[in-house]
Amino acid sequence: MEKKKIKSGKTIDFSEALFEDDTGIIPLKLWANFATMFKNGDCLLIEDVFSYTFNGESYITTGIRENLKKI
Repeated sequence: MEKKKIKSGKTIDFSEALFEDDTGIIPLKLWANFATMFKNGDCLLIEDVFSYTFNGESYITTGIRENLKKI
């Protein structure tokens, strides 16, 4: 986990993970309370996240308001 400065100038927690499902593996960016909520091997239910592409690589991110739960 690390700290990242967001557009408002506020600093929040941030971490990255790999998310895998039947379609493949994609990097997952975790922000705020989600950054410390999970550990390696946890199974997650992810809803209302969004995807984006940066420098040719696709990502999904939780932002700070999305629905993400350990199952």
